[in-house]
Amino acid sequence: MLNKNRYEKIMIKKRDKFAVFSHLVCGVCGKPFKRIRYSSKIYNLSNSTTECFFSYPILKCEKNCKTKENTKKLKKGEKRCYSEYLHECAIHQSFMEKLYDIRQDLLQNGSNAKIVQEYYTSCLERSLYYEDYQRVVRNIAEANEVLEETTQSQKELSVVLGKDNIFDNLIEEYQNQCADLENQKNQIFKQIIYNDENKPIFDYFVECILKLPDINFANQSPCLISFEKGIYLSFVKYGMVYGDVIEYQTKFGVSFQTHGNSLKIEDFIDYKKITDSGKSMIISEPYEVINTQLQYRKKK
Repeated sequence: MLNKNRYEKIMIKKRDKFAVFSHLVCGVCGKPFKRIRYSSKIYNLSNSTTECFFSYPILKCEKNCKTKENTKKLKKGEKRCYSEYLHECAIHQSFMEKLYDIRQDLLQNGSNAKIVQEYYTSCLERSLYYEDYQRVVRNIAEANEVLEETTQSQKELSVVLGKDNIFDNLIEEYQNQCADLENQKNQIFKQIIYNDENKPIFDYFVECILKLPDINFANQSPCLISFEKGIYLSFVKYGMVYGDVIEYQTKFGVSFQTHGNSLKIEDFIDYKKITDSGKSMIISEPYEVINTQLQYRKKK
């Protein structure tokens, strides 16, 4: 069971960066994604004697990594996976954009938000009382159908006989029956949600989402959002990668998709970024997207 102390520890604990996305799985071959680093030359900071480079992390299917260790694992005649690699900064951005979409939906719609309704549905489907709940729902539908037919029959007979209250007692009885069934359904529903083992996790997920800092998305420049590693590690079980789309399965039984994962690091030029000191800047070079140290070396 997740609690606040555990979440806070995850937020501040310095964990191995390689473990953050260790549970991303390739949707093509089913192998896990591996985190490796690429290097790129910065031409405007290089000169005739010195070259400047920066490195950035990408994630690639294990079956598509050209390493000696991976080559040994491939069986004779086995081909490499054809899935594309993903820039880690794009995964960060798409994940955070989805969290802010969820946050906006929660602020606007509360318990009617999509993530809440999907969680309720997953609770019902996992519950031992799901069949009882479905039975009551069917009874409500049948009772409403009988009530509608009786009401329509009374309208038709009132025209012929000139009386409006022929089936009043019967209609009232059906209305009471429908109300009793609705109450029964609501009681079963509340019991299922209250007893769900994932409820503490989901409640704290919602609390964490609502505590995300406000971002003005109305600005002309798109915003590069700071990645919340604590939320990711606390609530995401695994993710399936399907090209540009990643489908995440959460620890509280709900899945959601993120889009834009195939963006390259250079695609974030002109994005607005908040630095560690709290100042805002417009990204003009790819190396400004991530916090990385520049590397210099003399030309041979």
